[in-house]
Amino acid sequence: MALAAALLFGITTLGITYQDFNKRAIHVLLLVLLFGLGIWDAVLLERSISEMLFSLSFVVTILTFMTLYLRVKAGYWVNPLLEHLGLGDVLFFIAIIPLFNPHGYMWFFITGLLSCLLVYVLLKTKIGKDSIPLAGMLSAYLLGLKILDAQLGISVFNLTFIS
Repeated sequence: MALAAALLFGITTLGITYQDFNKRAIHVLLLVLLFGLGIWDAVLLERSISEMLFSLSFVVTILTFMTLYLRVKAGYWVNPLLEHLGLGDVLFFIAIIPLFNPHGYMWFFITGLLSCLLVYVLLKTKIGKDSIPLAGMLSAYLLGLKILDAQLGISVFNLTFIS
């Protein structure tokens, strides 16, 4: 059962990466599947709802401060989902919450965004667009972390999914 779940996790994260890079959009079923796998894992690991709500509050706080920053910068209210961040990116942040404890989620969020920025700067000419396929890059990063965990036994950020 764990092998089937791990394969489904790999296919889902690769699907998110492929769609975000090629279409700059992610099908909602991939995000629902990723969230479902995470919930299944959270139940098996007896992860508490309060941990997941704490991580959700972290995302909401980040989005709130981003909105306030854009308000000050532009001089008027700006919806970050229209120009700066895609809805799929936000839904991806929410979908992966059950995969981590709060501390691990915050570290994944921070290092993932820094990694995406670095990759984008290095590959900007190959990507060819001014937007960053954030959910796709983070999905690839997440899969890479899971492979490190599975192959080398290195559990980065307490990612204990399908052990």
